[in-house]
Amino acid sequence: MSDCTFTAPAVRDYFAALRHYARLRPKEAQRFAQHFEYTVHRIITEGLRIPRHGYDCYAIVVFDYSDYILYDFDENRPVIVGVANAHRGPDYWKGQRL
Repeated sequence: MSDCTFTAPAVRDYFAALRHYARLRPKEAQRFAQHFEYTVHRIITEGLRIPRHGYDCYAIVVFDYSDYILYDFDENRPVIVGVANAHRGPDYWKGQRL
């Protein structure tokens, strides 16, 4: 995942999601991490082809989960700005951006 950047809030969101799935079942956290990595790879390879989430960022769902990865681009390089479960408000991440 070295072809993209994560903001500090996005890293916190990711680890919070991992903790959540680990509480459900220990192997679920590992499965989520694998699907998350696959989704980040999709962002790196086809990120600009994924529709924008409103006008502020792009969003892609983590395969088989109700979590989204929110991202934008900085000089053609993806920047992950948030990881959010679908129950969060649509613009929760705006105040967290670095």
